[in-house]
Amino acid sequence: ELLRRLRVPEGTRRELTIRLLSVPVRDPLVQEGEFHMVHAAGYPLAVKWYSAPVYQGQRAMGRIYIFHDVTAEREAVRLRSAFLSQVSHELRTPLTSIHGFAQLMLESADAQLSPLAREYAEIILSSAAHLRSMFTDMIEITRAEAGELRLELRPAHLPDVIIETVARLEVEYKRRSQQIVMDLDDTLPPVLIDTGRIIQVITNLLANAIKYSPERSRIRVRARQATSAADLPESAPADITLPSVIVTVDDQGAGLTWEETRQVFMPFFRTQWARAGQAEGTGLGLTIARSIIELHRGRIWAEPATRERPGGHFLFVLPTA
Repeated sequence: ELLRRLRVPEGTRRELTIRLLSVPVRDPLVQEGEFHMVHAAGYPLAVKWYSAPVYQGQRAMGRIYIFHDVTAEREAVRLRSAFLSQVSHELRTPLTSIHGFAQLMLESADAQLSPLAREYAEIILSSAAHLRSMFTDMIEITRAEAGELRLELRPAHLPDVIIETVARLEVEYKRRSQQIVMDLDDTLPPVLIDTGRIIQVITNLLANAIKYSPERSRIRVRARQATSAADLPESAPADITLPSVIVTVDDQGAGLTWEETRQVFMPFFRTQWARAGQAEGTGLGLTIARSIIELHRGRIWAEPATRERPGGHFLFVLPTA
């Protein structure tokens, strides 16, 4: 009755009905979601909801549902994102000039430069490229937070997308004498994705595996179908849409601690190993990857390294088309 009275689009109403009514009363996990509706006064609202079981002793008495108006918080995020996007655009203009002139000096006046001047010009060029990459990532994040990241969804065969991405990175992993092993199920159903964006996600995961794994090591990429909760690993989030395709990227690097798996998708986060090794990176790639996957109604997460299962382990799921 509550869902029938809400001023929401019919598609949202159907999705909420399925989501809220399909949760068993005794499900111990906290369920959550967000939707948009129109207030009786005519202005839009963003509503976050939570659901959890209520116990008396060991017996589940029912479930409590909490609906929270988060319109003000979402507007604050939108304004912050718009500000950061504008600042990033303004900074990229002079940065492009710095990068271009440093490159011109090295290409056209290389013979006239002293060794020290050439070294300084190379540092300027490298630093400008690093900053330009960071600003590009910042713009991507702010667009995602503001809801301005648009997807061009088409049915695709995920194993083909993975094979194409691995081929693009061949020079990178062969330079480190590494091997990428693909364990892909060719019978997987299609997924509805923005192929370019999903390539961006897989590239980020594989590039990190290449960078943080030792030379002559092995990286494994797997793709399989998950039709029920039993097909998912214990570490999987509770709100995964099924059936889905699950992709796993495993490497033989240092891996993550349990605490780092909770922080690794936050903006600018760098692991202790990455900071100690002074590995290049902005700490924004995984944040962008999470935004892209969640826009596809999927989920992405990491598993900690253990004595029995060392190395890095990243997973994401995408609903089947």
